Amino acid sequence: MEDSLLLKFLGKSPQLRIIDFLLDNKLLDFSKKEIIEELGMSKTTFYRVWRELEELGIVKVSRKFGKTKLYKLSVNLWF
Repeated sequence: MEDSLLLKFLGKSPQLRIIDFLLDNKLLDFSKKEIIEELGMSKTTFYRVWRELEELGIVKVSRKFGKTKLYKLSVNLWF
């Protein structure tokens, strides 16, 4: 799979890979596990950067199913 323009221009940091994935799938929401699996990213790397994305309001919880939370990009961030 070819890298997006975002990744080509800004690099392939874990944060940008997560944002790029969620941008490509902006109509859907995902569990943390699904994001990790789709990106082929290690859990350690994912959890190292995820908290910052949440704290900055880049990602948000969209739905909850029991203990499972689903996430997507924050709409407020882009408007």
